[in-house]
Amino acid sequence: MNQMAFQSQAQPVAPLLGGAVQWGYVVRDLEAAMRHWTEVLKVGPFIAIADFGKTEARYKGKPTDVKLICAFSYVGDIQIELIQQLNDAPSPYMDFLAAGREGLQHHGFWVEDHEGTRVKLEAGEFKQVYSVTLPGSRPAMYFEGPHMGAMTELCEATPQKAELYGAMKRIVHTWDGSKPIRRYATMMDFAAEQGSSWGPAK
Repeated sequence: MNQMAFQSQAQPVAPLLGGAVQWGYVVRDLEAAMRHWTEVLKVGPFIAIADFGKTEARYKGKPTDVKLICAFSYVGDIQIELIQQLNDAPSPYMDFLAAGREGLQHHGFWVEDHEGTRVKLEAGEFKQVYSVTLPGSRPAMYFEGPHMGAMTELCEATPQKAELYGAMKRIVHTWDGSKPIRRYATMMDFAAEQGSSWGPAK
């Protein structure tokens, strides 16, 4: 899938970054947050992932071992990610909570020219503070930037990712109100159920 295809599914669009495809919310209690979104805001269902497997993360230049549980849904074409950190490892999520905040922590963008976009962001006074790499993928990078408020997350756009998240979006867009939370041990389990080719590179 090319960049225009990603942009056509995502709003708002920034010329450098393409389409904003994700709003990331950091929460203290994932279960309570999912109930709020599904019962009060009528957004759902949520795809809850218990384990993201072995990841490599760095925060402010130092390795860190962050343990997360996350859940995903959609509002229109924007993916909603709810994030709860399970340990006290240094991370932007822990600092966000320590500042007394809970809620929108980052906007996520998918780009094909991952490295080129990073260079342009840093030339524009964006500072990379966190990166996390899942097996078989380029790192997701978090930037602090002037005038942005929430952090900016930069991810690589791939056909496999579009396929995986497209399956999530179809589930949300056809939701009949039943099973507001769909639980999976890993993202690979969800991908396998949906017949997606997403997964670590062989």
